[in-house]
Amino acid sequence: GAMFRREMYDQVGGMREDIDADEDWAMWLRYWKIARRIDDTCPDIPRTVSMFGYPSDPVAAQRRLEAYEVYDRIMLADPDLFYTLTPEKVTMLIRQCKQDLAHLNIVGGLEELLNTRSEEDAWVPEDMSQPMQLTAKQLNGLYHALLCSACEHKARGTLPEWLATETIR
Repeated sequence: GAMFRREMYDQVGGMREDIDADEDWAMWLRYWKIARRIDDTCPDIPRTVSMFGYPSDPVAAQRRLEAYEVYDRIMLADPDLFYTLTPEKVTMLIRQCKQDLAHLNIVGGLEELLNTRSEEDAWVPEDMSQPMQLTAKQLNGLYHALLCSACEHKARGTLPEWLATETIR
């Protein structure tokens, strides 16, 4: 669970009821625009505490995927969801994602997460040496780029070495 002030929940408009998938993530993206982290230099929780899985029933899984497509159209296209990040912040995000990937690799949940990657959605900033404004879609693309790279390094047998770096590829 997470704790936040009620005023913040009200300020971002609460939970989205017009989408049936990732409504919690949509709220966190809006929180990120107005809030600060406890400690900006490290994850608030230093390990993965949950994993998302698709239903095993193919029909239910397809319905869930279709709900995520609605989320993608609504939230990832929202021009108001953009974040100004320094190169250090982008590096920190990469480091934190890799820490989660490393933990999932240890506990045996990495393969399931890598199966959610989308090469089509993968995106990497051209120049990470300057502050940049990243949209929610670009942040999502950065995440998919990391998953694609993790999959490639896992196949090559270089996953542990890559996880220890702060690079995307």
